[in-house]
Amino acid sequence: MQSVLPWTWNPLLDTDSWCAGELRWRGNTRSRPVIGRHARDHYTKWPSDPDALRSAYCANRPCEVRLLGGIRFALNIVNKAPGNWRAHAFGSLEPVNFLRDLDFFVHYPHEDYIEEFGRAIIEAMAVGIPVILPPSFADTFGDAACYAMPQDVWSTVLALWHDQEAYLKQAHKGRLFVMEHCAWRQLAERIAQAGILKVSQLQ
Repeated sequence: MQSVLPWTWNPLLDTDSWCAGELRWRGNTRSRPVIGRHARDHYTKWPSDPDALRSAYCANRPCEVRLLGGIRFALNIVNKAPGNWRAHAFGSLEPVNFLRDLDFFVHYPHEDYIEEFGRAIIEAMAVGIPVILPPSFADTFGDAACYAMPQDVWSTVLALWHDQEAYLKQAHKGRLFVMEHCAWRQLAERIAQAGILKVSQLQ
């Protein structure tokens, strides 16, 4: 009987494409940061507490918040969409183009929802924007992401937005994580590690 493999197979990306653009900080060309998320609109994808949801997604802060995937379930929680939110239906925009026009990616699912990874997270890291997550993701992504409680998301955004060096350093950490752990080239190595085929047979 085949035993369970001792390592995790993370989702993979075409890093040659997703990681192609230059890392950039737009604090000198934009008057306010653009924050966003890309996720399906489901109750598991939003914090259940209204205050936590508003805080995590920077409601009525001096920033633009773009939400690709719809906000119907979020509205069930907060009742009225904050004035700085811009909602886009799931599939209405190409994720890579959507992400490349953001300055920060924020992802705060329901507190009882177990989500160890999240493909949209690595897509945001790949295009080169800092990612802000709940502390529960720290064991998965390490220093590739920033971690904050919902009420501290905005201060985390401001700290990076006003520090070009720190912003680019964090963006680089995220992209490096993707290139080291989520590149397509690792598929052959994983299959070889599992004893299915040799790397030479896959080249």
